[in-house]
Amino acid sequence: MREILFRGKRIDDGDWATGGIWIEEGVVFIVGKTRYYPDTRDWDTMEYYETHPHYVTNKIRIDQETIGQYTGFKDKNGKKIFEGDILKCTLCGEHRSVVFDEHYGEFEFDNRDPVENPDGSCLCCDHDVYEIIGNVHDNPELLGGTV
Repeated sequence: MREILFRGKRIDDGDWATGGIWIEEGVVFIVGKTRYYPDTRDWDTMEYYETHPHYVTNKIRIDQETIGQYTGFKDKNGKKIFEGDILKCTLCGEHRSVVFDEHYGEFEFDNRDPVENPDGSCLCCDHDVYEIIGNVHDNPELLGGTV
C-alpha cells in the first residue's frame, strides 16, 4: 500500500510539518501521532508503555498555500519527494519543480517548454537521477525566480 503523506509550513514558527491532512472550519492542519508516556514513576507501568506504546494526535495549523503531497518517490539519496520540491538533475544540472497534473492525475516536473513538451514530464520516469535541493516556497530563486 502506498504511503499517503502531506507536508506544510506551520503558521506558528514557519517550520515544516509532515503527516495527514485535516480541515476544520476552513482551517488546515497537519495531523500526526506521537508516542505518549504518562508521567509516572511506577516501573511496572513504564515497562507496559514501553512495550505497548500509546499515541496521541497532534494537530498543527498549516499555511494552506504551502501544502504538498508526497509523490511516492524518493530522490537519488532516498529522500522523499513532495509536491513543490525543487530537484536538480545529476546528469545535466537542470533544476525542475514537482507539480501535480490534474488532467493526467500524476506528479510531474513543471512544464518549462510548452512547445517541445506541452504536458511536462512524468516524475516516475527519472526520479532516481534527481536530488532535492530546495522547494518553491523557501527557494524560488533556484528556478530563476519563476515557479
